Amino acid sequence: MSIPLKFLAVPILLACCSGSMASEHQVVWVLPDWAGFSNFKDQQPVDGLIYETLHLITEQLPQYRHGFLLGNVPRAFKDIEEGKPVCFGAALATAERDRIGYFAEMMVLPPVHLIVRSDLADRLRPKAPLSLRRTISDPQLRGVVTKGRLYGPALQALLHDRPPSNLQLVHAPNLGANLSVMVAYGRADYTLEYPLPSLLHAAGPSPLSALAIEETGPVAAIGVYCAKTPWGRQLTERFRQQVYQQAQRPQAMLAIYERWLPAKQLPDFQPHITAFVRRIADQQP
Repeated sequence: MSIPLKFLAVPILLACCSGSMASEHQVVWVLPDWAGFSNFKDQQPVDGLIYETLHLITEQLPQYRHGFLLGNVPRAFKDIEEGKPVCFGAALATAERDRIGYFAEMMVLPPVHLIVRSDLADRLRPKAPLSLRRTISDPQLRGVVTKGRLYGPALQALLHDRPPSNLQLVHAPNLGANLSVMVAYGRADYTLEYPLPSLLHAAGPSPLSALAIEETGPVAAIGVYCAKTPWGRQLTERFRQQVYQQAQRPQAMLAIYERWLPAKQLPDFQPHITAFVRRIADQQP
């Protein structure tokens, strides 16, 4: 699904947003090229679970001129820390990020899963939900995850305190989208990722499966971070108001989930979506 953009072109937007010429009514939304979440074509986002939700909200903020930019997490947060009129549109909240930017919740994502080749999944599935701690400690299994990426507090703690093992932490672009390809080609046995069909089906020669992880922890909300400036504070406040308005009539948000989440997993995740929508609907901004 491609969404036509009626927004200002990013190069023009960046030029007019630089230095003292920055306008309080211009914003650049930075997104990673992340299969199934924010899919890019010709340097512009076209569809995806996160992009379509972000687009749904920003369409309700016509007082801003919006641009979308393909970028990575470290550079986006460097720009945010420097007070530039930039927001990162696909972020988990952390204390460190709260120090440099304003956060507004937007949606919840399904839990991170263990991504393995389907032949290995058949052997592991009787043990599901799998313990990531035991998987990391298994000397027969080779794992690979993205260094510096956030997988949620519970899994992050396991990765930080992991014993010596065959798990590699590697620098990888696009939030580690290529790591699923490594698994499909047999260069690793597992990685950690969200279980979107578009990611699993595009990986490579061997079909992949997603297995639930025992220690995943509570479902976390993701949202947007903007610079900690008066401009950023006002924008995130307005953004929260529009998320609240969407939660009053959640059909459009739910339709986006239905397009992108696996049909078999959607019923299990539906209560988490409903709980998020109800919580936001009860919070008058």
